[in-house]
Amino acid sequence: MTLDGLLLVGGKSRRMGTDKAQLIVEGEPLWQRGYRLLQTSGCGQRFVAAPQLPGWLPDTTDWVEDPGEGPLRAIISTLQVSNADHLLVLAVDLPAMSRVVLDKLVAQRRPGKSLIPQRGRWFEGLAALYSSNIRSRAESCAHSEDRSMQHLVRQLLGADLADLYHIPEEEHEAFTNWNTPVK
Repeated sequence: MTLDGLLLVGGKSRRMGTDKAQLIVEGEPLWQRGYRLLQTSGCGQRFVAAPQLPGWLPDTTDWVEDPGEGPLRAIISTLQVSNADHLLVLAVDLPAMSRVVLDKLVAQRRPGKSLIPQRGRWFEGLAALYSSNIRSRAESCAHSEDRSMQHLVRQLLGADLADLYHIPEEEHEAFTNWNTPVK
């Protein structure tokens, strides 16, 4: 099974007050950290989704336009250009995400199935594996009133197109996003 990666950097960072993608964590910008995690997790082609081509993005990076309607549209745009069986999606604002956690997800993928981490009743759809066969279902969700990732995951589970990865407590921090400045 082939694997591509998508780093979502398209948020407006309103609560943070500055571009989260360029915040430095352990000596490197968050976008570079996430991009490296996708590479070391076995992703062949790696895409970065943003509303416009970021000036800080190297020319050798595959950019996908994020139309600014939430992560679902960015995932659909990437599924349209990716030829891989699965797409490993990672939001840029997960500073504690690790290769160990992503490798666990990648190791559990199955043909034709997405793999969605779950913490309690919440689906972690922005650090998940999506099978290429979900594109039409995702497009249908994007045209509905509820364009949330939670809605997409519920649709995938209902159609038996996804498995769940129950996040153990020791991995909860890896799925915690960074939305406000540290005080």
